[in-house]
Amino acid sequence: MLPLIERVESLTAGRRERKSRGEKHPVDDFLFEYYRHRPSGLARWHPGVGVGLVDAPEHEQWRGYATTDGVTSLHVPDFVERRGATVDFVRALLASTLERTAAFSCFGLHEWAMVYGLDESAVRHEDWPLRLGSAGTDAVVEAHQISCSHYDAYRFFTPQPNRSTNSGLPVTRCQRLSSPAACTPGWTSISGASSLPRWSPVI
Repeated sequence: MLPLIERVESLTAGRRERKSRGEKHPVDDFLFEYYRHRPSGLARWHPGVGVGLVDAPEHEQWRGYATTDGVTSLHVPDFVERRGATVDFVRALLASTLERTAAFSCFGLHEWAMVYGLDESAVRHEDWPLRLGSAGTDAVVEAHQISCSHYDAYRFFTPQPNRSTNSGLPVTRCQRLSSPAACTPGWTSISGASSLPRWSPVI
């Protein structure tokens, strides 16, 4: 497991150093806080479903694993009982997304809608100025239809730009409307993998 640990330490060095200094970073914070990643969790290797480990004392102590006749593996019934609903949701969302015609007209405007109507001092990452400033950003949002199908993005919208027919999507509608051309499938895959690490073996 040493190569994996070294790889994780290398990839997360910047994150750990910035956190020790209390320094913010717009992309870094999103990856580790929105998805609730921890560097230590990324370094914890899981073999995946149906793989047994011999002489694996560390895995024997982890929740969700069982040892029978000296072989340690994921205890699937226990894991399904606790996290089965999440597995079903992620699978249904990704499967329905693949069946849908791609929509290429959202232009990533959900990110703009999150700062619409805000003074630059009120933006979450105030140390990273808006490229167009507040007025320019607002003008772009006002000139377009916000058609994002990313359900979770709506909770970060400021009140004014919720003009789309997709606004306030319940989860069931999100599964029916999510576009395969959007960032959503990738984000859903990352979120699902990070919240279900025992089912997501590291290669």
